[in-house]
Amino acid sequence: MTLTQMRRQWLPTGQVVIPFMGPSGIAPFPDGDWDIWSPSFSWRRLQGRTPTCWVELHRVCHYTQPKSWRQDYLLWLQTQVDRPVLMWDTTPSIPRAVAYPHDLVYRTHPGGFPPIHGTVDWLLALAVVLHAHHVALWGLDYDDLHEKLYQQPGVAYWVGYARGRGVTVTTSPGSTVLDTPMPHDQRYGPDYPPWPERHHPNVY
Repeated sequence: MTLTQMRRQWLPTGQVVIPFMGPSGIAPFPDGDWDIWSPSFSWRRLQGRTPTCWVELHRVCHYTQPKSWRQDYLLWLQTQVDRPVLMWDTTPSIPRAVAYPHDLVYRTHPGGFPPIHGTVDWLLALAVVLHAHHVALWGLDYDDLHEKLYQQPGVAYWVGYARGRGVTVTTSPGSTVLDTPMPHDQRYGPDYPPWPERHHPNVY
């Protein structure tokens, strides 16, 4: 599939909502026409809309197992006939599976292999490759320690990368995914570090 074909199939509006299951995802989607790239577990947060594609970017051992939110998960993937399922590789057992263009992402990312720590990273990278002009991350709230330490840095990287390439990236109201320990109006140097100088007398 060519880049033009990918854009025509997956991003015809030029802007995409990526829904997740965090608390901020209950906010209404942005106004206007949007494509929706929905991780399969986010089917409960589509707000009555139909996704452009489903997303399942995990290994076989993951998607063949029952889920707490859908015991017949593999059967559900196999019976998706109206929308493609974006996967790491195609498989005959899932008729609408479409392979994620990972080679294209690798080739177009400067500096070699890109840092990918979660599904949202792959989707932000794809949005950049397909020349999206707006990406809305909806319901992406990282609250547990694993997400904060392992996945949040990757999202921060790809949001910055996308914005640097001219893509508008927004989050749902109240989303915590881009939160930092310090308020956003605090600047390193004039406003903090907050620790007393006596703790680092030979450094600062």
